[in-house]
Amino acid sequence: MAFNFRKWFSKKDASAGEADGLPESIDVRIVDGITIATFLEPSSVEETKAVIRHIGDQGVYHRRVWDLSRIDFPFTIDELRELAYYGREKMGDASRIALVVKDAVGFGSSRAFATHREGDDLAKSRVFKSFDEAMQWIREDD
Repeated sequence: MAFNFRKWFSKKDASAGEADGLPESIDVRIVDGITIATFLEPSSVEETKAVIRHIGDQGVYHRRVWDLSRIDFPFTIDELRELAYYGREKMGDASRIALVVKDAVGFGSSRAFATHREGDDLAKSRVFKSFDEAMQWIREDD
């Protein structure tokens, strides 16, 4: 069963600002306790930070998959570093992060993100080219 954040905000009569806090370019769902953020189109760093903020505020970040496999990889190494450090600020407990990308450029860049994110010893990060493999790893126990 999937849980869609955008529908949840509209059902709980959230303000327009809260509902609009989730960009249309990134779909966020919870499936079997795993938060899946799917990039439907290239997104900015600020849009991605908005999703990180919502996931952190809701406390649903312990197992999450960032699926970028539908798009050309949108971030530079500096932007990935910025996102990694922002995630550290918003999510302070142990967690697993799987990134799914479609090509070698995204794979290499995402490895840099994983290195920055794991620097706090709380997050375990891996990069995958297959969504199914990412889901299998994210379900594993530590």
